[in-house]
Amino acid sequence: MSVSMVAEDEIYDTPLDQIDVSHPKHFKRDTIGAYFKRLREEDPVHYCAEGHSGAYWSVTKFNDIVRVDTDHKTFSSDSTLGGISLDGPSERERATGARTDAPDLGLSMFIAMDPPKHDE
Repeated sequence: MSVSMVAEDEIYDTPLDQIDVSHPKHFKRDTIGAYFKRLREEDPVHYCAEGHSGAYWSVTKFNDIVRVDTDHKTFSSDSTLGGISLDGPSERERATGARTDAPDLGLSMFIAMDPPKHDE
């Protein structure tokens, strides 16, 4: 499915600091690919301060993704180090009081681990 002219205008008229590729509407309208295309062209390491699920970075170019994915000391996924937290608040969030309404399921998730634990 191709992106309509109206959707393409919206994609390029949206200020970069307002692009939130995590928002479900982009998937429902099949515009997500076009948003990532724009980010690769104009802002390949994009920070979304107020994302649908909180602040996050989008790394959109292959070589940058490989670097982030292989440098676990600099770019940790470990939720206790401020990385990915999908199962409730991380230790850091608990310490700062952020997301106190989020459920703590007490789960260790593969996506929120770094090697060697991630590789087990």
